[in-house]
Amino acid sequence: MTETLDLPSYSGSTYIAGEPGMFRDGAPVRPPAWAQGSTAELLATVLATGHPGARRLDAAERLLQECGGLAGLAQCVTGNREGAGVVPPATACRLAAALELGRRALLEPPATPFQVRSPHDIGPLLVAEMAALEQECLRVVVLNTKNHVLAMPTVSMGGISHAPAQPRDIFREAIRRNATSVIIAHNHPSCELTPSLDDLAATREIVAAGVLLGIEVLDHLVVARGGYISLRERRLGFG
Repeated sequence: MTETLDLPSYSGSTYIAGEPGMFRDGAPVRPPAWAQGSTAELLATVLATGHPGARRLDAAERLLQECGGLAGLAQCVTGNREGAGVVPPATACRLAAALELGRRALLEPPATPFQVRSPHDIGPLLVAEMAALEQECLRVVVLNTKNHVLAMPTVSMGGISHAPAQPRDIFREAIRRNATSVIIAHNHPSCELTPSLDDLAATREIVAAGVLLGIEVLDHLVVARGGYISLRERRLGFG
């Protein structure tokens, strides 16, 4: 990228949420601490079965075990997997609504321009949109000089382990919008976050193409169920 651009700082990072306790005294604590709760404790709150906190937590833990975790539970309540009947219809309806509200909250455009300063800003949104896809998908986050998101086009969809794309396709929207930088993101349907050798080779090729075009590639994120990693942070494919 040319020396004249004055971009906000962008630092790579890896984010996987923690799960401290919330129901240890047998009753839910106040809302500000909900984000600190374990998956089972949060699920117990949504279940609202009328049982005391401890019994509700047992029911939540049993559901998670029978469905194979939160991702499996999401598939159960939407009927997208065998054995979906393990969740009672009324409970499935309540959980599906809660999951959809969370998804929409992430995807709804902010009132002010969405600025990306690190993977923490864009990573959760990409996980919500891409982690559950059964095919590999390549997306480009197009940014202006202040790192405000201008667009997030899907560049290609591939098989279970490959989403082919040419540099001209990757930078097309950035050129059209006179953007100064981009972030590349693709998902791993295998749920494996470790980048492949092909991922690293593609990153180097895209970064080099960006230099020729005067469009900086700030990062390449690999997305899977449960989180994402920044290749820039790990110095993979960048300089």
